Formats: sequence, C-alpha cells, structure tokens
Amino acid sequence: MTFGKAANGVTEHDHRTSAGDIRLGLALQRFAHVQLSMAQAHLARTGDYRHEGVHEARKCLRRTRAVLAMGAKPWRRLIAAVDIELRRICRGLSWVRDAQALVESLVRLEGNPGITADIQARSLVAATRRRDEVLTLALRRDADFARRRQRIAKVDARLAALDWSTVDTQAALTALRRSERRLR
Repeated sequence: MTFGKAANGVTEHDHRTSAGDIRLGLALQRFAHVQLSMAQAHLARTGDYRHEGVHEARKCLRRTRAVLAMGAKPWRRLIAAVDIELRRICRGLSWVRDAQALVESLVRLEGNPGITADIQARSLVAATRRRDEVLTLALRRDADFARRRQRIAKVDARLAALDWSTVDTQAALTALRRSERRLR
C-alpha cells in the first residue's frame, strides 16, 4: 500500500494496493521461489531419476513463468529478461525430455495389436540408447546440470528483489482468465 498527502496535507492511503493484493503478491512470490527451488532439486537428481528430474524441472520453470505472467503488470520490464532466461533454460532441456518421452511412448505401445512385439522391442532399445546418449551429451556440456541450477538460483534472487506487494489482484485474475481462454 502506498501513502500520499491529500490536498489538506493529511496523509491518506492510496487504495490501489489493497491488503488482498499484498497477500496475493506474497503468495505468488513464495510459489515462484518454491518452484525454482524444486527445479534446482530436480536437476540435481542422479542415475535413472535424472530423466524424471528434467521433466519435473521443466514443469516447475513453466509454472514460474505462468506466475510471472499473472503478476507482471507492475514490473513487466524488470521481468522480461527473467522470463527469457527461464524460457531458454526450459528449451535447453527439451531435447533431453523429448528423448525420454519417446521411450515412455514406446513402453506404452507394448501389447498394442497394431505393432509386433519385435518391432516395439527393437524400437524401445534404439530409443533408450539414443535417450542415454542425449543425456550423456547434455551432462558433458553441463556436469550435473550445475550451470543450469546456478542460472535458476540467479533468477530466484532477481525475483526475490521485486516488490511483489504491487501485484494487482484484478490484473492477475484477468491474466488467469486469458490463459484459461487460450487453454480451451
């Protein structure tokens, strides 16, 4: 909430920012922080859990971007670079996720009467091999996804510095309705 002087010199509340706006802004800030922390944790997974970790991390990054879109009006210019960075991190992981998604799709085709077991099994072996190669290459470029996790931590610090109390509930609801319309 901001304060200003009325014509008579008395300090008065500027009702453009309400207690509800402040609560919403702080809730969105917490949510974004949790999502970014979870994304870092998912990217730190090891072994066979890395594939699921990449998928979950990308979902966390997309949720964070959605939160920014909801509350962005007061600081749209400030978050443009943050949004671009989150999109780049997410896209940079998409080829790793896509390789895993192919493996998962082939597993679901097991027992499908339109595909012979032999073709399904050979395809699954080839896709699994390719998936592992993609992950190995990604980890060779960014060991344990450490650079990506650092980039996410920097984004988190930049978001923490924003004045989330300026989030406008009505603008956030409008953004949410727009998103729902696009989804339909």
